[in-house]
Amino acid sequence: MNNEDQLNIDKLRADLRLYENELAAEVGERLLAARREAVAVADANSVRSRSSWLSWRAWAATGALASAVLVVAVVLQTPAFTLPQGDEVELAAAQEIELLEELEFVAWMVAFENEDLPTSG
Repeated sequence: MNNEDQLNIDKLRADLRLYENELAAEVGERLLAARREAVAVADANSVRSRSSWLSWRAWAATGALASAVLVVAVVLQTPAFTLPQGDEVELAAAQEIELLEELEFVAWMVAFENEDLPTSG
């Protein structure tokens, strides 16, 4: 807030005090009572809003903690991947088939290269 704003606030405050002094005593008392009631309501709402904010933060923290615990529990309960012991024969057969396919590919490549080579003659 700059000086000009503060001067405007002070002038307004002085004008309000002057106007307040000119009012009838009964009207002034009613205004004062209304002002006090408004301030009390505002204070009560302020406390209520702070408490709701705190409860929201507490729920957020609780949710984050519960999520972390759940993730840790799932990670610890997940079994490590192991190869099945009874399928060793099938695994060896699959590896042999894969090796044969690779050998067939290599043989095809060699044959393809031999076809492209010019024959000297």
